[in-house]
Amino acid sequence: MFRPGVWIDWQRSMVIAEARVVLNDGPLELLACFHSKEHESILIFECSAADLFMALGLTGRTHGHPPRWDAADGKYERAAGDLVDVRVEVERDGRTVVEPLLHWVREIEFDRPAADRPFVFAGSRMIDGRLAADMNGVGIALVDQGESLLCLSRPRSDRNEELWAVADPQAAAPLGATVRVTFAAAVPAPCVFEFDALGAARVNRAYADAADFADRLRIAQMLEPRRSFEVQASAALDADRRRWRRILEVEGVDATRVKFTGSEQP
Repeated sequence: MFRPGVWIDWQRSMVIAEARVVLNDGPLELLACFHSKEHESILIFECSAADLFMALGLTGRTHGHPPRWDAADGKYERAAGDLVDVRVEVERDGRTVVEPLLHWVREIEFDRPAADRPFVFAGSRMIDGRLAADMNGVGIALVDQGESLLCLSRPRSDRNEELWAVADPQAAAPLGATVRVTFAAAVPAPCVFEFDALGAARVNRAYADAADFADRLRIAQMLEPRRSFEVQASAALDADRRRWRRILEVEGVDATRVKFTGSEQP
């Protein structure tokens, strides 16, 4: 059914795609590309975007759309689609290990490993009967790309001076290494959400800006739609709790399913 480079593990309902490391140091716009983007992407897939798109659909993943900007209305629409966990199988010291692909990335601002999170199966878009990702090579995007096959669930600028991620040469596989990238339905991951005494937000003890904090909460709500989530805020001022509740609502978090500890609000 597919050309070489991608197949389905039906037992685990997982898509597996072969890829090669083409960059393991320097700023990034992508985690993986199909062609033409090797200077800004860690991996290049051996398969086509259309084959990967089809395989994801056959394993039950529903695509949505990449992030969109309506210049006429001045409105931004974040990416939509099913959430997918992306892992990489790589040989290390003679054995195969499985790692979150995002662990090969460092955040520029905080000089720390990027936190793992699922990607959105955006599905790119069709242009003259062809998948745009096959035309421009955009595979797994770390910044807003209107033709990405998979992308982050929060906005990220593609301006060179605003890029947020660099490849980590200590974590990524060596140049030329062949790896397998796996795609499976995202599963909930333990997260501790909190505000400190200064009103700063943290996820699993690591500082998070407003967009990132809201994004992690929104992802958690999507993966566990029947659950309410607690934000540890007993050390925070009431004014900070109110401020953060407004921020979360603006960022699309269902505030009715978020409880702040120490808050007088229900």
